[in-house]
Amino acid sequence: MATIFTAELEANAEYRLGEVVTLSFQLTNITDDDYHVLMRHTPLEGIRRDYIIVTKDGSRIPYDGILEKRGDPFLEEYLLIAAGGSAYASLELSAAYSLSEPGEYQVQVETIIHDHVMGEAQTPFQARPTHIHEQLPLLSNLVNFRLVAGGGPRLTLGEAHRSENPPSRISTPDTVQDNLTSLIGIPAKAPIFNGGTDQQRSETTAAHNWAIETTWAVDIDLRAVKTPNLTR
Repeated sequence: MATIFTAELEANAEYRLGEVVTLSFQLTNITDDDYHVLMRHTPLEGIRRDYIIVTKDGSRIPYDGILEKRGDPFLEEYLLIAAGGSAYASLELSAAYSLSEPGEYQVQVETIIHDHVMGEAQTPFQARPTHIHEQLPLLSNLVNFRLVAGGGPRLTLGEAHRSENPPSRISTPDTVQDNLTSLIGIPAKAPIFNGGTDQQRSETTAAHNWAIETTWAVDIDLRAVKTPNLTR
C-alpha cells in the first residue's frame, strides 16, 4: 500500500521535573489528493487513549490518562488535510504518562488512523460508521528528551482523579449495596473467590466496591447535567 501520511514528533531536549511536558505533532498528507481524516485515537485530538510508547531505561511507562468508550464518529471528528498539507497538534505527555523521575525518555506515536476518505472540501461528506472505516497504521519518528531535577512530580489525570476519589471513601458494604439498589433496583452481588490470600481477597473486595460506588456517583452526576442538543 502506498504511503499517504507521515507523522513527525518534536520534543525539547530537556524539561524540568514538575513542569508540563509538551510535544509537537505533525501529520502530513504526501499525496496529490485531499483526504478527510478521522482524528479519533490520533494526536490530532489530544491524548485520549494509549497510543504513545513512552520508555525510560528500556521500560515502558503505562498509560494513566483518559479512559473512554465511543460509538460511531460525528462529522466534527474528521479533519480535511489538503494534498501536500499538514495538520498540527500539541501533546501534553505529562497528563497521560507518569514522568516522575529524572532521566532519559524515549517517545514514539504508534496508532491507527481509523478512517480516511479521499475528497475535496467542496465535496459533500458524511461521517462513516465504524464497520466501513478504512484504516491505516501510523508510526512516527522516535524522539528523546531529558528530564532533570526541579519541582515535585506532576500528577497525571489518573493520579489526580484517584487522589480526589480514594477507595477509602466507601464506608461499609451496606452503603455500597444501598447505593447500587437505589441506582438499578437490585443489590450488588459480592465477589466470589477461588483461592487467593486474605489480603488479595480484601483488596479485590475493596476494588469491587469502589467500582460499584463510582458507577453510582457517575450516574448521579450525569443526572444532574442537562443533556445537550445533539441533533445534526
